[in-house]
Amino acid sequence: MSVAGDTAILVPFPQLDAVIERWLGAADEPGLPAHVTVLYPFRPFGEIIEHDLDRIRRITADEPLEPVTFARCGRFPEVVYLDPQPGERFRRLTTTLADAFPDCPPYGGVFDDIVPHLTVSGGTASRLDEIEGELDQYLPITVEPDSVWLMHFDGLVWRCELRAPFGGDVSPGR
Repeated sequence: MSVAGDTAILVPFPQLDAVIERWLGAADEPGLPAHVTVLYPFRPFGEIIEHDLDRIRRITADEPLEPVTFARCGRFPEVVYLDPQPGERFRRLTTTLADAFPDCPPYGGVFDDIVPHLTVSGGTASRLDEIEGELDQYLPITVEPDSVWLMHFDGLVWRCELRAPFGGDVSPGR
């Protein structure tokens, strides 16, 4: 569960909100769109400076606009997710951001392998089987993400503090 001041850098897929909303549970985070996380946790919100925002903008400006396809589901223990392809794009973005912010290892350094994913829901194995079966009717879904968002949890909801476009403008501005 998030704590006030938490931040995350993610690639949003609001086009998928309507697809996955029926499976979201009470533990889901208000204000977060459907997304693939690329760096969490990031710096506490009060410690982020303009130089950090500029660095994020420069990194995303080097990322091309290209489609992402969700054609299958994947599983973690007690979680079903959509598998974004090409997954390498998200691994590269995570690695580049983590290298730029070495004090912010992905997922706090808990996992050796970063698996790009768009979380749909948690639950028991039978419930996840049911969700996967229902999700199959919507797949494949191809969308073209255009930016990363720096999100901030204010204690009640997640808010977007920065939209940094792919292949885009590096001028300052939130």
